[in-house]
Amino acid sequence: MKNLIYVFALSIATISCNNAQNNGVLAENNGQQLTEQQFQAYPTLIEFLVEEQLTASEVQRLREQAIQEFNNNPAVMMQDVASTQQAIESIKAMQDATQVGLTRQTLLAELHKASLLQGTGAPNSEFTNIIQAHAPVIAYDPQSNLVITEKNIEGIAGYYNFMYQLYGYDYQVSAQEVQQFRQQMVAGFNSLPLDQKQMFCVMSTMNQVMRSAWAQMTIAEQQQYQQQLIA
Repeated sequence: MKNLIYVFALSIATISCNNAQNNGVLAENNGQQLTEQQFQAYPTLIEFLVEEQLTASEVQRLREQAIQEFNNNPAVMMQDVASTQQAIESIKAMQDATQVGLTRQTLLAELHKASLLQGTGAPNSEFTNIIQAHAPVIAYDPQSNLVITEKNIEGIAGYYNFMYQLYGYDYQVSAQEVQQFRQQMVAGFNSLPLDQKQMFCVMSTMNQVMRSAWAQMTIAEQQQYQQQLIA
């Protein structure tokens, strides 16, 4: 089977290339510049976290806030840009799907925790608002610093459906089963053993990675892989 993590890293790189429309200067302040290419680190990271592409309107909202924050304090903003770019490069360099999945969930947990600390009614950044709109948190365990989002529920169902397909079973997870699982996660995620929490957290990533790799296989490679699973 082709390198799954290579395919995943390539997908992140593709997002980066698609987002980097140009390298025009968005703002200048105190001898520093914020470019479009630098700004694009934010939608790239968000698209990794929520597992889908942002709309042009959402990207524009992020851009406007980035320009405003840069004009308010360019030094702080450029430090944030650098740390965001570094996070993306670290994710692209990861060689293990479990590590990628847990990194995604830990980053989401940190953002969720920061939102909780702000308190009810406090305004969130556009970065946080967009993430919450695409991947709302349904369960949060502060002890393990892991979350389960609606995107995870969709990804877990997709993972099981894909595995049923690979093993040749004519079965798909029903909407009722998905709802039951969602309720179980809401009620009992925090009480699960750590290894089970981590397993559920990475299944969405595994679904994404395996489907991407499968789509790039030839029919002969697909048949060979299925035979290896069933044997």
